[in-house]
Amino acid sequence: MEESGYAVDALVLSRAKREKFKTEAKSLTKFIIGFLVFSTLFFKPFNIPTGSMIPNLLVGDFLVVNKFAYGYTRYSLPFGADIPWFKGRVLPENPKMGDIGVFHNPKDSEPFSILGIKLWDSAKDYVKRIIGLPGDRIQMKKGRLWINGKECPIQRIEDFPYLDHHSGKTVMVPRYLETLPNGVKHTFIKYIPFGEAPPFRHDPEHSTDDTPEHIVPENQFMIIGDNRDGSLDSRYMNDKVSFISYDHLMGKVAFVFFSTSAKWYEVWKWFTSVRIERVMTIPQ
Repeated sequence: MEESGYAVDALVLSRAKREKFKTEAKSLTKFIIGFLVFSTLFFKPFNIPTGSMIPNLLVGDFLVVNKFAYGYTRYSLPFGADIPWFKGRVLPENPKMGDIGVFHNPKDSEPFSILGIKLWDSAKDYVKRIIGLPGDRIQMKKGRLWINGKECPIQRIEDFPYLDHHSGKTVMVPRYLETLPNGVKHTFIKYIPFGEAPPFRHDPEHSTDDTPEHIVPENQFMIIGDNRDGSLDSRYMNDKVSFISYDHLMGKVAFVFFSTSAKWYEVWKWFTSVRIERVMTIPQ
C-alpha cells in the first residue's frame, strides 16, 4: 500500500509539472506573439552603433522608433525586405523637415555567408535627420547648409565633449544651433573648420563641406548626420548612399529608452555604465 501511495504521488507530481510547463509555454507564446504584433504595428527598438548623430544621439543609445508616424511599408515588417509583393505605403503620412528618421538603405548591404556560400544581403538601417523634401534644393557651401537658395542660420553654443576614437581621449569640439526654414532648431557638431573637409574620393571637386546643388526627386528625401564631419549621408551621393526613397522610410525616432557608455558586447557593463540622464529623453 505504501508503494502504491508513492506511485500515486509521483503521478500527481508529474501531471503538475506538465501543467506548469503548459502554462508557462502558453504565457511565453502569448508574450512572443504580443511582442511581434507590437513591434510590427507600432514601435521598434533600435540601437545606435555609430557616432553619426552626435550630439543628439550617442553610441549606446537604445531608441524606440514610431513605425506608424509615416505609415507602413514592407520595410516596417520583420523580414519585410523579402516580401516583394508588398508595394507602396499604407496609411501614409509625410515627414517634416528636421525629423530624425530610421531608413532602410539597400545600397549599403553586406552579404551574409556560411562556409563561403552567400545566403542573402543584409542591408543596413540608417538613422539620420531629414533636411530635404521632394522638390527642395539642397547644397553645402563651405560647411554651411543651404536650402532653396537660403543659408540656414547657425549660432555657436557650448562645446561638446567628443571621444576621439583615434587617440582614445575626450576633446571639446564646437557645437552649433541650426535653424531650418520651417523653424525647427537642432544642434550639430563640427570639428573640422568650416570649408576645410577633405574631398570625396569618388568626386575630388566636392566634399561634405562643398557639394553641388541637389534637387530632391519625387518620393525621395535628403538626409544628413548631426556629426557633420563623421556621417555617411546624402552629401556623398555615391554607391553607398544618396537620396532615400519614401518606401525605405521605416519610422520616426520617438525617444531614448536606455543608454549605456559600455560597448555592445560588454553586457556585464551595460547597467553599471548606464547614462541615466538620457533615459526617456526625446532627441531634438
